[in-house]
Amino acid sequence: MRSGFRAIALGVNLLCGLPHAGGATLDHEETKVEGKLPVELGGAWLLLIHMQLPGGKGWKTGLELVRAARSKEGVELHLLDVRMPKDIQEPLRAANDQFTPWEPSPKQLAALSREWASLPPATDKDVRRGDVAYAQVQFTLATPERYAEVFPRQDGVVKDVLAQSAFGMQIVESYRALPVPPGENISQVLQRKAIYGARGVSANLIEGKQVTGFLAAGYVGPIPIDVQGTFRMYRLAAAAGSRSAPSPTPRPSRAPRGRPGA
Repeated sequence: MRSGFRAIALGVNLLCGLPHAGGATLDHEETKVEGKLPVELGGAWLLLIHMQLPGGKGWKTGLELVRAARSKEGVELHLLDVRMPKDIQEPLRAANDQFTPWEPSPKQLAALSREWASLPPATDKDVRRGDVAYAQVQFTLATPERYAEVFPRQDGVVKDVLAQSAFGMQIVESYRALPVPPGENISQVLQRKAIYGARGVSANLIEGKQVTGFLAAGYVGPIPIDVQGTFRMYRLAAAAGSRSAPSPTPRPSRAPRGRPGA
């Protein structure tokens, strides 16, 4: 993410910084749950995020791996900072280079359902690759009757994301700066805040709209960039004793075309 680009170019590069997978469980995480969720989340999930670039210039796709464990509040979420398999990393990177949406095939999802717990931690961070070093991750889950309290500042975009949703989820990720190679001038992402409105909710698939805000370091101060789009969460594994179980070959729906949510 190099400084000095036009706003649209900087925005594209910031989107490249969305982690390809979220590694081992992080130390500084927090989960808040407001209301009774309409689905049991226990288990492992693949969070697929489709983001439309400003001005309709194309799409970027991000992936995060999330583990959900039972807690006193109902659920506790953990972002897993791991490297995805090459057969996912490589086509995802190629699609992002072409600004086209990407999604995993049923075969890839089935393999990931078997392998997610043994994926290697992402310890080989490289700022030139768009990697990030997590400082803190905060999850907030809320049902519609608690939206006014949890999301007090709702502009038109956030209202649209949360409209007709069964529950909302906010993830705020703060990052530490990574070492920059000598001679490089790279603007690093400081924070990523995403709000998800879950409109379609079933035991093994959750989908809806999302809005993501990036905050990057700039010459004269932080640079904010907001993008909209859609998301899907595929259940890769159910928690022990859960009545929910992923289908043998989870079937993805079609990748977005045109406007987010279309």
